[in-house]
Amino acid sequence: MRPQHTERLRRLQTLLKDRVLSAALLTDPSTITYLSGFISIIHTPVHVPTVTAVVPAVGDATFLVQESELSLLPPLPYPARVAPYGTPGERRAAVVSALEVASTGHALGVERRRMPTVLMDEIEGMAAHRWDLVDISQATVELRECKDPWEQAQAGKAAGLVRHAFEVARNALAPGAYELAIKALMERECMAKAVAMCPGDTVQTQFNVVCRERLEELHGLARAAAAPETGTGFVLSNVRVNGYWADLARTVLIGPADPELRSASEAAARAQLQALGLIAPGATIRSVVARMEEMVRIEGHGLQRRFRAIRGLGLETAESPDEDEPQGVFRSGQLLCLQCYLAGRRGIVGRSDTILVTESGAQCLTAEAG
Repeated sequence: MRPQHTERLRRLQTLLKDRVLSAALLTDPSTITYLSGFISIIHTPVHVPTVTAVVPAVGDATFLVQESELSLLPPLPYPARVAPYGTPGERRAAVVSALEVASTGHALGVERRRMPTVLMDEIEGMAAHRWDLVDISQATVELRECKDPWEQAQAGKAAGLVRHAFEVARNALAPGAYELAIKALMERECMAKAVAMCPGDTVQTQFNVVCRERLEELHGLARAAAAPETGTGFVLSNVRVNGYWADLARTVLIGPADPELRSASEAAARAQLQALGLIAPGATIRSVVARMEEMVRIEGHGLQRRFRAIRGLGLETAESPDEDEPQGVFRSGQLLCLQCYLAGRRGIVGRSDTILVTESGAQCLTAEAG
C-alpha cells in the first residue's frame, strides 16, 4: 500500500474551494507530513518550520524547503514545485513569490492556531494590504482525522512496537529496579525489534517509567531511582512509525499487591472496557465518555477520573477526535487513545490503549499487552 498523497491534496483543494479561498499557506509540520511524507527533524511549537507549503485551490502546490533539509523531502507523487531557500530573507521572498502565483483572490487560508507567534507575525506582515487571512487550523486537523489504509498500517506497526516495549518494561519492573535502566532497556529492545519488523521505516520513540510508593504524578521524568518494595509503577510506551503514533500506558503494581490499588486498577480497566464496547461509527463521543463516568461511579471507593478519556492519535498524540467535542461522533478510520485514569487515596492508577474505529466497531491495536 502506498501513501495516497494525491487524494489528500485533492481533498485539501476541495476544502479551499468550498470555503472560497484562493490558496492556503501551510506551516504545521503534521500537515506537511500528511501532504508530502516529509518528516521534520524539528517539530516544536516555537521553532519556525523548515518546510512550508503553498497550495492553490486549483493548480500545482509549491513546497519551500530549507536547503539543509532538502535531501529529506521524498519524491512527490503529484506535480509540485520545490523551492529551496537558505536565509530567513530568502524564505520570506520565496513565500511571497509563491503566494502571488497561487492566489487568484484576496482570501488566503492559514493555520493560525498551529504556528509559532513569530511566524504568524511575519505572515501577517507579508499579507498586509494583499490578502485577508482566514484560519483553517481546525479544518486541516479534521482533514487528517480519518486514516486511509496506508496510515492505518503505520499505526498498526507502531502498536506492535509499543506492545513489545511495554512487555519488556513490565517484566523488568521489580523492587530495586531503576527507572532509567528500564527506560533504556525499552529503547534498546524496541529498536532491535523495529530493525526486523519495520525495515526502511522511520521509527521514533517516547518511553517513560515512574515508580513510587504512592504515585500521584504520572508524567514525572524517569530518574536514577529504584522501585520501592511495594507501590505503583507507571509505564508509558509511545512509538511513531513513518509519522504515525501508537500509545500504550499502564499501571503496574510493585511487590505485594495493595488491595486498594489493585481494586482501583481493576475498576479503571472495567470502565475503559465498557467505554470501548460503545465505540462505533455514528456513536457520540459524549455517550462513550458518559459510560466510562457511570462505571467509575458504580465502582465507588471515592475514585475520581483524571485526564481526557478520548484524544485523537495520528501524526500527533493529541488531535481530533477529542473528549471536548460535545457534538462529535465517531467515524470509521479514526485513530484514538482511549484511557481511564482514577485518583484515590493511594494515588493514581489507570491505562491507555490505541483504538482504530472500523465499520464494525472498535479495534484495540494494543490489546495484547493485557
